Amino acid sequence: MPTFRAIFAALSLTLAAAPASASPDMTYPAAGESYGGKVRAGPGMHFNQVGSLREGDRVTITNGTGVMMNGYEWFEVRYHGGRVGYQWGGLMCSHDYVPNLYSQCAGRQTNQQTGGGNPVSHHTVPAVVEYNGGQFVREPRTASWVEYTNNGTFRFEEYGMQNGVVVLLDDQRRVNVHLNLNTREVLFAQGPEPMRPLYSITGIQY
Repeated sequence: MPTFRAIFAALSLTLAAAPASASPDMTYPAAGESYGGKVRAGPGMHFNQVGSLREGDRVTITNGTGVMMNGYEWFEVRYHGGRVGYQWGGLMCSHDYVPNLYSQCAGRQTNQQTGGGNPVSHHTVPAVVEYNGGQFVREPRTASWVEYTNNGTFRFEEYGMQNGVVVLLDDQRRVNVHLNLNTREVLFAQGPEPMRPLYSITGIQY
């Protein structure tokens, strides 16, 4: 199994937000909800944080920006009684269809059960996620994560959790990691490419 250090050396990862066409057929505003995460001063990870949202917080999507990241657009939103900022569309749902957004809220499978009685999605962010040869540990005061491996440590920023998937970004190394608690996999992406399995999760501690 390759290490993160080997991946960093082999790949030139680019997660920088790139401009694209902004939902030309969409009429704003649109009602929606957040899966949680940070609100930025502008459409991209390089903008300062100006607020935060919890899973289920209602937002009004006031405009698209045309700035894409990992297949989803950054949107201007109004939240918490009138505050304005920007959140990544991969962490939001809308009551009506909005292009380049994660999903429609009516289609969310929040807290539903499968036939075997296992939850489809998780709501509590874990404290430790283990895999063979390493682990991700969450720092509760900062909501950042540290990966401990035999080859060193790596720090990630938590960007929220959607349907049991914890989204982590290492902006300095341009690495996007998903901790999928449903399939018990650690995945990573190179730029706009789809997430790829990296490790199998062997343990989850809350």
